[in-house]
Order: sequence, then C-alpha cells, then structure tokens
Amino acid sequence: MSGFGGSMAKFKCTGIDLYIDQLQKLGSSTVGVMKKGTYDGAAIIADEVRKHLRGVIRHPEESTGDLEKSMYLAKMQTKSGYVYTEIGFAGYDRKGVPNIIKARVMESGTSRQKKTPFIRPAFSAAQEKCIAAMQKTVDDEIEKLMEE
Repeated sequence: MSGFGGSMAKFKCTGIDLYIDQLQKLGSSTVGVMKKGTYDGAAIIADEVRKHLRGVIRHPEESTGDLEKSMYLAKMQTKSGYVYTEIGFAGYDRKGVPNIIKARVMESGTSRQKKTPFIRPAFSAAQEKCIAAMQKTVDDEIEKLMEE
C-alpha cells in the first residue's frame, strides 16, 4: 500500500483476538440469551399474576379456577431487536364467555361490575424481582458462552 510506505505492519495480539472471538460468539447467540432472560422474567410475572388473581376472587370456595388454568405465556417473539412474550388467557369459561374478556372485565371493570385489578398490581409487585432474574440469567448465559 503506497500510502503506508509500501508495506503493512503485521502484529500479533492474542488477548484482543480472544476478546474478538468472544464477542463474535456472543453476537451470534444474543437472541437466544435474550429469550432465556425474558422467559425467566416472564415466569416470575406470571406467578405473581396467578397469586394476585387468587387474591381478588370474592368467593374462593365457589371458584372453579378455570381462569387461572387458562393463563399462558405466548411464544417468544423478536421484533425490531426486541424479544418479548405476552401473558394471555385462552379458551372459554363454562358459560361460553372468553377467558380474555373475563380477565379484562376483572382488570378494568364495566358499568355493572366493579374493577378488581390483578394484572397491573402483579406487574408492579414483581418488577424488581423480574429484572433481577433476567439480569442473572443473561449474565450466567454470557459467562457460559465466554468459557467455551
């Protein structure tokens, strides 16, 4: 290369090479690591939602538990660099009412039914624990990748 005196200097730096290799490993595994972290955080939120749902049931002895049983975590999705999942309610109750509608009515109320929120309070209660679990999972997964 004429701009550099006709030859390029070659150097060997194993520390930086190792660092670059590790970053490349991490780069190809980022989505998988993020999904594991998101799943662990979502599981904590889901447990808290279940707990709060049980707490708002007015007559637990009469409850079928069907709404709680219908709750699920949606499949992990990736969009615009973000990994996410959703908590949902599948199916219908014994009277044919969609469980998602029952959950929405409980959360927000209607003109005939007082609201008894259980989702928002659950998210608030579990937020710090969720973030800590996600951070631990991501840190652990990165550490595993770096050891390979």
